[in-house]
Amino acid sequence: MNKIKTNNYLILSIISSFMVMLLVSLVVVIAITSTNNNATINFPHYDYSDYIDRSDNKFFAANAGSQLYQAESASITGNGEIVSNIGASDGLCVNNLTNYSSLSYTIVSDEDCFVELKLSLNYTDSFNRPILANNLFTLTLNRKEVSLNNIFINSSASNYDFIENNIGTISLQKGNNLLQLISTSPNYQIDYMVLTSPFERSTQLKSIGHIYYPFYYQENKQIFEAENSERHNSVIFDSSLASQGYYLLFSQNQDKSIFYINSDLDFSSVLSACVKPISINQKFAFSVYVNGNLIDNYQFIENSNVFFEQTLTRINLKSGNNIIEIIHLEGTFNFDYISLNGDINYSLVEDTQRYECEKAEIDNAAIISDINASANNSVLFYSNSVLNQRLISLVDDNNYLSLRIKNLSSETELSKMMKIMVNNRILDLTYIDCPDNEKYHDIFIGSINIISGSNLIRISSVNDNFLIDCITLIKTTINDNFDAMRFEGENALLSGNCGIEYNVTASQGKNVGYIKKDSSLTFVFYSSIAIKANLIISLSNSFKENDYLKHFLQIDINSNVLPIESIVFVAGNGWKYFFEINIGNISINPGINTISIKCLNDSSYNLDYIELHHI
Repeated sequence: MNKIKTNNYLILSIISSFMVMLLVSLVVVIAITSTNNNATINFPHYDYSDYIDRSDNKFFAANAGSQLYQAESASITGNGEIVSNIGASDGLCVNNLTNYSSLSYTIVSDEDCFVELKLSLNYTDSFNRPILANNLFTLTLNRKEVSLNNIFINSSASNYDFIENNIGTISLQKGNNLLQLISTSPNYQIDYMVLTSPFERSTQLKSIGHIYYPFYYQENKQIFEAENSERHNSVIFDSSLASQGYYLLFSQNQDKSIFYINSDLDFSSVLSACVKPISINQKFAFSVYVNGNLIDNYQFIENSNVFFEQTLTRINLKSGNNIIEIIHLEGTFNFDYISLNGDINYSLVEDTQRYECEKAEIDNAAIISDINASANNSVLFYSNSVLNQRLISLVDDNNYLSLRIKNLSSETELSKMMKIMVNNRILDLTYIDCPDNEKYHDIFIGSINIISGSNLIRISSVNDNFLIDCITLIKTTINDNFDAMRFEGENALLSGNCGIEYNVTASQGKNVGYIKKDSSLTFVFYSSIAIKANLIISLSNSFKENDYLKHFLQIDINSNVLPIESIVFVAGNGWKYFFEINIGNISINPGINTISIKCLNDSSYNLDYIELHHI
């Protein structure tokens, strides 16, 4: 009897042990396969610069660490728009996903693998409250719903503040995987998706890396916008007072802005920063590091609430890659940009340089507002007025000088209106005509020599009643043997709200972007002959469908509007992809010529260059 009992206890013990093991195994499996439990797998952390961009091929490799898939590269079903956003990783995001609209990714995995899923989103709440993910969207993987229980989406500080939200763990199968985000609300924007493998990443793979912006010692003052820097906690906001319409808010300890700059040689440059306190007499401070070395800590107390540029120090840049860091120390302030070469205002490489007369030294003259002037201001000359424009150059150079003048008198001979002296050399103004029809005219003066060091252009009045808007120096010339010529957008005269972007797909690594309505690009050149030429413009856009070019821009040739009604603007589906548009034939006059491109809609195109081909 005891033996039978013993056997029964043994059998029950074995069964109980088996059930416990089965239960433990089941718990482990459930824990591992749960979409929202990351505690069971230790996923490595990678910074954005270490991600592998898989947007083009939608591949996933178990040995590739964190892999990024841009939202605009997904298949969009229903309503959803690809729009530009300065805060998005590549300047584009998807928004206006209405109910039941979706983003679909077909991810090709090289093996079965558990992965961590993150979504970079922008969701704003007036009270800075997070929201449950399933109030914004649902997720399915291979037609099965992914649980979003207790997953919260963090609130963004502005419409340009994208935050990576950890969604949880999902299981990819070897081969094709269909991952779908189905929207239940339009109140958010999507930048990208990240899938992270639990395995160590291969060092042979090329990551996104850092964007190194070029610095050329031959150029004049070069501005590097804070919104284009690598941001750590600092947040982008928009403002018409900021240089390109955007700034960063620094409010917490260790808020940081990092600029990666590639210099073309070893060079000592003046470093300046443009900042603004959030209130009058607000004390704030930040530190500056260059290539890992602390340069200094800078503290400010300002009695006005405006953006101001402050010279900080002279720094040594090495040939090749450099890192400049601006790090919050105290207070709350707005950060607009840094500038280099702040003591140089003459460029050796730009095709055209414009100097606004209202920013020059003036004596016995008046600065007046004028909406027809290039920067909405002009200088009114009286009978004894003097204007001094000082130029600092690194080397000797040659240029053509032009003045933009509005003549209010009956006198039309320039020599009877003014005297012009460049570095103590009086220019001959005989036989130069200046019309008196009360419109601004670009008057070609002649060639001048720029010397290394300090230069002075002095304009003094002989007669009164004329205005000078700006001084323009021109290097580009067309003569008898002209065949073809390219004008880079970044070397144009920019007016309004637009800026120079660094872009590896652009012809010289730069293009003009973030072009707002009523902004314009003006190309100025001198021609010794009258000729006909074919005009070509290189543009990019993010359109899904073709449209007519006339809806987005206007082209003026020497102040005459060019007819472009029948020209189609082909859908480009991305800001990085430029294509040439043949505008047609134009007439080039002897003397100064201008080609102006005016924007008619916000952020509808980026411009790389224009070309003229002799016909």
